[in-house]
Amino acid sequence: MTNEWRYANSPAESGQHDVATYSGPASDAIRAQLALIGGDMGSFEWDIPAGLVYCDARLAHDFGLPPGHKSYSIEDFFTRIHPDDVPAIEMEVDRAIADRVDYHMEWRVIKNGGEIRWVGGRGRIVERDPTGAALRMLGVNWDVTERKEQEQALKALAMEMEHRVKNAFAMVSALTGMAARRCETPEEMKETLRGQIRALGKAHSLGVSGTGAGDRGDVVIADLIRTALAPWESLHPELSLQSQVTVSVQAGASLAMLLYELTTNATKYGGLSDEGARLSVSLQCQANGDAVLTWCETMPSRAPRLHPKSGLDGYGTILLAQAAQTLDAELTRLFHPDGLRLILTIPVHSLKSQDAIMAKVTA
Repeated sequence: MTNEWRYANSPAESGQHDVATYSGPASDAIRAQLALIGGDMGSFEWDIPAGLVYCDARLAHDFGLPPGHKSYSIEDFFTRIHPDDVPAIEMEVDRAIADRVDYHMEWRVIKNGGEIRWVGGRGRIVERDPTGAALRMLGVNWDVTERKEQEQALKALAMEMEHRVKNAFAMVSALTGMAARRCETPEEMKETLRGQIRALGKAHSLGVSGTGAGDRGDVVIADLIRTALAPWESLHPELSLQSQVTVSVQAGASLAMLLYELTTNATKYGGLSDEGARLSVSLQCQANGDAVLTWCETMPSRAPRLHPKSGLDGYGTILLAQAAQTLDAELTRLFHPDGLRLILTIPVHSLKSQDAIMAKVTA
């Protein structure tokens, strides 16, 4: 852009001192128009006694009004405003008329087809009759839907974070109580809680990172299983994870506790305890949409030495039952002569998404 326009009528070139070439009503109108365009706003003039509103195409579009009309009735606008917002708008307009102040507020507009948009507005009474009755209002409106959606998303995120923090504290409190009853020494309690809290952190990280097939805020069950068994890759646990179904972070935390308990017992007494033992884990989707997690430990020479507290009343059983309850899942545990077989059936309504394999099955 050149600066020619700035100096075209300068005293040095024209010999005159009046350089107000771009002032006056015409330039005011141009500046107002540019301001409206820059602010993505629509403008209106309301003839209050006649009940008519004259507006530009932008404002008509924001209210979902048919284009090309010179004016609209005030009822055309109010019929498109969300019914719950009408009383507040009427009160604000009445206040602006009575107190001789501007009105400024936001409301919802229901457009054709049911789409709801948020609109902000500001208006001012610019003409009254000799008795003080309002005759004419000028104002502007603008679409604030994107900002409103961002505000609502932030509010939902804050509520979700508060919920997660409360759940985390509640779970740590419960784990502390159960560990105190289960562990025989402070050192054992410290190590138990440390491992459990680490498992909770991993489940939370998987949900927050949004990696894998899950959306942000979900936990891919297969990723949770791989993470839990990663430290024991050298023992070659057999994994058959054919599903990419996901659960919420809260349910993922319960599953993390379940996997931690199973893995801990497997390293001490079961399928990860020595090279002669074996662990296999599978995750599959059934035709009805349920996900089935199968955990199978084989240790022929050590089966009689299963942990004495892994019975029906043990600490591990409590965690398994809590995980199943969180997921509304069915839990089956089978102790056979050479090991343990656990089956967790997670119903489809407890899952956050279905994988491509499941989509093909149900098609």
